[in-house]
Amino acid sequence: MAAVLLAALAGAAFGALAVAVRLGLRRGADAEIGALVTTSVAFVASALVASPSAAEEGVHPGELWPFFVAGVIVPGASQILFTLAVRDAGASRAAIL
Repeated sequence: MAAVLLAALAGAAFGALAVAVRLGLRRGADAEIGALVTTSVAFVASALVASPSAAEEGVHPGELWPFFVAGVIVPGASQILFTLAVRDAGASRAAIL
């Protein structure tokens, strides 16, 4: 039951994201800058949440570079493409695709 509830909540949040991006783009904001800001905020939040467990478990920064590179490329590129898709195709079409 909890999994279904969380899945529905995730779907609703993703739909709200598409609508929020569309509202931001209506104000004349630059799509690439908006995607960069969104990704930067997510990076800072993730780093703050992950830091205590990384310090506790003794993770060495030299071991993290592959994850760092993948984390910089994939979410950043997908956020830029999603923002451009919302701008060009609309929120409902981009969210479904």
